[in-house]
Amino acid sequence: MRQIARLRWRQRLGPVQIGGRLGLPASTVHAVRVRCRINWLSRIDHSRVAYAEIHTDETAATATAVLHRAVAWFAELGITPKRTRPYRPQTNGKIERFHRTLADGWAYARFCPSETLRRAALPGWLHFYHHHRPHSSTGGKPPVTRLTNLPRHHT
Repeated sequence: MRQIARLRWRQRLGPVQIGGRLGLPASTVHAVRVRCRINWLSRIDHSRVAYAEIHTDETAATATAVLHRAVAWFAELGITPKRTRPYRPQTNGKIERFHRTLADGWAYARFCPSETLRRAALPGWLHFYHHHRPHSSTGGKPPVTRLTNLPRHHT
């Protein structure tokens, strides 16, 4: 129980991640959490590969350039966008949950003595998120396992 609580509070991990580290099923971790009344992070229904960049401004030119690079990156992976219905903020839940995961896992997980060091840690965290972080929606596997067309993926 102490190990579960420690991983939950210090590293802000979910049941799949805690279970993987402790060699326990996520259902057991969840049962312990309920029994001990440990506050929990909400679970993601479906995980997705994500694209992120950091910039010093929020101008239209910067946002447009990021959008073009993101579209090209997703196209390289053979991913086509799925549009949400206009004026329906409810359909943005997955990206809002990713933002929370990003904040908890990268931005605020550890003390960074400078913003430069925090920014430098983003590519490594994104690699961890895509290739190593278990997700409940993919049976405890990372998002990259859902992609079947990656270079050297079938060798």
